[in-house]
Amino acid sequence: MAERKADELESVKNDVRSLSSKVDLIIQKIGNIEKNEQVLGRTVVALNDKTKKLGEAAPAQQQGGGAPDLGALDKRYALKADLQEIKYTLDMVNPLQFATVDQVKELIADAKKK
Repeated sequence: MAERKADELESVKNDVRSLSSKVDLIIQKIGNIEKNEQVLGRTVVALNDKTKKLGEAAPAQQQGGGAPDLGALDKRYALKADLQEIKYTLDMVNPLQFATVDQVKELIADAKKK
C-alpha cells in the first residue's frame, strides 16, 4: 500500500514537471510573439515614414521644385529600423546552426572560384 502511494506521488511529480516545462515553452513563445509584434510595429512606422516622404516629394517634383532624389538615398543608406529588423531576423534564424564550418569553407571556396 505504501509502495502504491509512492508510485502515485511519483506520477504526480512527473506530471507537474511536465506541465511546468510546457508552461515555460508557452512563456518563451509569448515572448517571441511580443518581439515580433515590436518588429512589425517598427516596420510599419518606417514604411509610413517612407511613404510620407515619397508623397511629399512627388508633388514637389511635379511642380518643378527640384526636390532631392530620395530614391537614390534610399538605395545607398538603410534606416535604423531596417537594420534592427535584419539583426533581429538573423538572431532568430541563427544561420550558424544550419551550416558546419566545413560547409561554409566549401561555399567560400566555390564563391572565390566564380
